[in-house]
This record gives sequence, structure tokens and C-alpha cells, in this order.
Amino acid sequence: MRNIFRRFNVFALLYGFAGLVRRALYRWQLLKSSRFDKVTVVSIGNLSMGGTGKTPHTEFLISRLSAKYQTAILSRGYGRKSHGFVSTKELDAAQCSAETIGDEPLQMHLKFPDVEIAVCEQRKNGIERLLQSPEPPELIILDDAYQHIQVTPDCHILLTEYSRPYFNDFIVPAGRLREFPTAAQYADIIIVTKSPADLTIEERNLFIQKLNPAQGQEVFFSSIEYKSLVPITEAAKQMELNANTPIKLITGIANPEPLLTRVSESYSRVKHFRFGDHHTFTEDELKRIIDYDFDDKNAAIITTEKDISRMMNNYTKKIISLQPIFSFPIEMKILFEEEKKLTNKIEKICYKKSKKAQNF
Repeated sequence: MRNIFRRFNVFALLYGFAGLVRRALYRWQLLKSSRFDKVTVVSIGNLSMGGTGKTPHTEFLISRLSAKYQTAILSRGYGRKSHGFVSTKELDAAQCSAETIGDEPLQMHLKFPDVEIAVCEQRKNGIERLLQSPEPPELIILDDAYQHIQVTPDCHILLTEYSRPYFNDFIVPAGRLREFPTAAQYADIIIVTKSPADLTIEERNLFIQKLNPAQGQEVFFSSIEYKSLVPITEAAKQMELNANTPIKLITGIANPEPLLTRVSESYSRVKHFRFGDHHTFTEDELKRIIDYDFDDKNAAIITTEKDISRMMNNYTKKIISLQPIFSFPIEMKILFEEEKKLTNKIEKICYKKSKKAQNF
């Protein structure tokens, strides 16, 4: 009964039909979608409101492709206080912050300082600005742009969570989807994220059957691989953690459950402080967390790479920098030894586009 109510929620249906109409207007060319001949454009996005792992997958593509192609990342820069087009190439180290470019772009910039990371509300304008550079990119990756159909990319990558795939979800506010599941037909590649690392071939094939990909669509599976904890502050560098160390886990991400599970596997005493996605931490909030009584003054703070960028803002950096803070980096691993197959598909697009641009 609950699922029936959700499926026929009036507000959800209206929201979903609005998305259908919008895509139809572009498909019928009543609204114009721009293509770019001189650069390969790859879009990464999802149908849900968040939590599918867009940033780690974008980082995956940067790490695999930026050595071969002049690469730039273009994001909206959610949560930033700046407006218009902003590029890390135009900022010095002190100016690069979550407030100027957003938390996820900042995270990528810190990992890949030689790759241009740009933000712009209108992706078409952002691409045009990137192409005006003295050394224009050969490859532009659009972060979180599946619904930004004013630009037609050369490759659409759609992400969906293994534990909550779009075919089992509903349109907001009844569920988390921004569009009806039928919008998945526009993807060239579907990546099922946060899959179990020990997923079997039989489970993979059954999931693909339920996914029911369109002709020509390729499906890949990825899992989260947690790396070693990274000490962020001097206090953390001086601290040795063990299974009995009290842990204050701070998250401001869409789905913190996998991280909570991973931390709880290693530490016996974990207190989770959960905030909404892209949350801007205040000094009072962080003070309450710091003052939380664990009956042990040797508690450590663990958080995500994305969250640490928002904690270290001008208002909270002083109080938080004195604490033993560790970040828990993650990487995406493509399962079934299909990483090369995935990157080759995108490299072929880049190669064909570069040849076309040379003859333009």
C-alpha cells in the first residue's frame, strides 16, 4: 500500500511530467541544446538527488585520462558563495576554498592541482570560457550534469546505487528521483555504484536484467575502496589510533551509512554526528562536537575529504585545526576487471573528436 501511495503521489507525478516535457522540448528542437566540435564533452550524473558517488567517479576519470588528454572539470559548484564562471587557474591557493568553488570541486583541486577545475551555473557558458584558454582542454568532464540538457555531451555516464537503483525508486517527494526512470535511456554508459566488492557474475547478470538497458548501452559495476586514514592536523599526526580509540565521526554527505559501517568495523566506540549533504559547519556545531563527553580526552575525529574542505573555512578553521582530525579517502574500483574496457570506450570518443577538431 505504501509503495502504491508513493507511486501515485500527485506532486511526484507533476514533478516527473515536468521533466518529461522539458526533455521533449529539447528532443523536438523547440529548445536548443549545444554541441561542441573542438572538445570532447563527457557528462557524469544520476537520476537521484545524490549519494551515488559522482565525485569519486569524476576523480577516477581524471586519474585515468588527464595524462593523455588536456582535461578540465566543469561543475556547478554547489554551495559556493561566488557566482558565474570561476576557474582554479585564476585563483591563488588562498582563494581556492569551498566558498569560492564549492566543496566537491575543491576536493578535486586538492587531489589534482594541475587539472583545471571550473564552476559555472550555465554549463554552455562554462565550456565556452574554458575553450577561450590559451591552452584549451581536449576533454571536459561535466560533473552532475545529467539534467543539464542545454549541452549535448559526446558521452553520457549515468550512475545508480546498487542498494537503491533507479528502477526501485520514485520521483521526489515520494522518493529521490529527479526524473522518471525512463530518462535512463539517454545514457551511453550506466555504472552501478557502491556494489559489493564480492559481487558474483550471477548477481551481476540478474541486476542487469532488472536494469533492462537500452540497445547500445554498456553497464559497469563499481565498488568503494577505502584507503588508509590521512592525518589532517598536527594533532592527528602525533596520535596513534587503535581499536579502542573513541571516534567522533562527522559526515555532511548524502549517504554516510557505508562509511559508518566501515569505521565501526575498525573502532569499538563510534559516535556519529550526521549532517545534511553539503552542510556548512558553524563554529557552535563544531564546538559541541569537540566538547562531546566520551569519558576519554583522547578521542579522534574522522570525516570525509568532502567535509574537511567545509570545516576548514575562515570561520571554523582556528577551532578545528587544533583537533586530531583524520580524513577517510575513498576510491572507486571497477569490478570484473572491466576498467580498461570503460576507459577505452571514452578514449575512442576522445580520439575521434580530436581528429575531427584537427580537420575542422
